[in-house]
Amino acid sequence: MVKAEKLMLQTFTKEQVAALLEQPDRKTFTGYRDFTMMTVLLETGMRISELCHLKISDIFFREKEIRITRGKGGRARRVPFQQTCAKIIRRYLDIRGDLETDALFVNINDESISTRALQDKMKAYGHAANISGVRVSPHTFRHTMAKFYILNGGDPFTLRRILGHATLGMVDYYVELFSSDIKQQHKKYSPVENMKRII
Repeated sequence: MVKAEKLMLQTFTKEQVAALLEQPDRKTFTGYRDFTMMTVLLETGMRISELCHLKISDIFFREKEIRITRGKGGRARRVPFQQTCAKIIRRYLDIRGDLETDALFVNINDESISTRALQDKMKAYGHAANISGVRVSPHTFRHTMAKFYILNGGDPFTLRRILGHATLGMVDYYVELFSSDIKQQHKKYSPVENMKRII
């Protein structure tokens, strides 16, 4: 049962990610908020519930990390983010302005955005971007983050800590799953192939 479930794991291509990020109208509050949420999901791979429960006080710009206090199984963890993501979050906070709530991502009623609302928005953006063959959801962003992290040279041990997995089991599966992508990367970056003039 578990193996059958794992085989259904899907990820976005770079082109699909780009198309999704282009969908929100960044000139509006909700549009820039949605763009920011997708960026944070792609940067951190956090779960949808973790994203929706984030508070402004969980963001540490100096350390460039998000502190997740309500992780799966009650486990807290620190998740890093980089300069580009930091700029996007700062811009969102400027647009969001000062509110009574400390919730990071809010709806137009100044309430914390619900997981259902985010799922519905993702689905709508996927439809607008004409994405087919892959489920457009926050969890697909999580799997996509894992894929690109591995393909860009990240190690499984660090990825496990970022994603908040209790064991290396799922991370090992990511490595196994994306082995075909790794073959493509090897084809491009093979030391021997790139030394053809010498050999």
